[in-house]
Amino acid sequence: MSERISLNPTLPYKIDTLSFEMRYGDGFQRSLLPCQPILDQNVKIGVLENGQLKLRRFAIQRGDADLITVTTSTGVVTYDRPGKSAFIFFENSVDKSSINNLSKHVFQKESDRRDHIHLATVESINNSGWGVVWTPLQKVNNFLHVRIVPKNSTDESNVENLFKVFNKII
Repeated sequence: MSERISLNPTLPYKIDTLSFEMRYGDGFQRSLLPCQPILDQNVKIGVLENGQLKLRRFAIQRGDADLITVTTSTGVVTYDRPGKSAFIFFENSVDKSSINNLSKHVFQKESDRRDHIHLATVESINNSGWGVVWTPLQKVNNFLHVRIVPKNSTDESNVENLFKVFNKII
């Protein structure tokens, strides 16, 4: 069995150093594989937005197709489908300290008093015509990064469907 590590012993997940599999949930029984769709419909996905969340935040831009590369013991896994960056949100309760923790540990920046967390479940994102892929940014230790990708089109009505499933939490 491979050695498991995490950046912080209080984190609700562990990363397998060989397969780069993420283990989470009670007893770390659930898992995610890099650059693969998230099948657990109850996983919460978040976006951190300074101010009000706007529809244009979900429009696909040129930089939204950057290649994501993850090195495992068996080789390199890549993902290049365009989509919108977001993060896995494991916390059960949300307050300003959640924003501070995310800003510091995930985005490596100081939080802003205008920052807000908006959440949706994988299920609601899937039902909106989009999907969620776990795309950890290994080089910057952002293991919570996901890419939300359109199932079919990126026309405005499909973007609006995605926009509607995110709810402001704090």
